[in-house]
Amino acid sequence: PLTPLEIRFRQLGGQAGYAGGFIEHYLLPVLYPQNLTRPVQVVLGTLVLILNAATYRRLWRRRTSGNV
Repeated sequence: PLTPLEIRFRQLGGQAGYAGGFIEHYLLPVLYPQNLTRPVQVVLGTLVLILNAATYRRLWRRRTSGNV
C-alpha cells in the first residue's frame, strides 16, 4: 500500500517513479538477476542440494550417536 506514496514522493523529489509494485521493483532483481543463465542456475542449485544433504547427514549422525 505504500508503493503509490513512495512513487509520488520520488516524483516530488525530482526522481523518476517506477512501474509495478515493491516486489517487482526491489525483490525480483535480487532473486533473479539478469545475468543468471541456465548453467549458473544449475551450479547454484547443485550447491544448495549438496549443502542440504551435508546438513541432514550431520544431523542424522548426531541423532544416531546420541549427541543431541
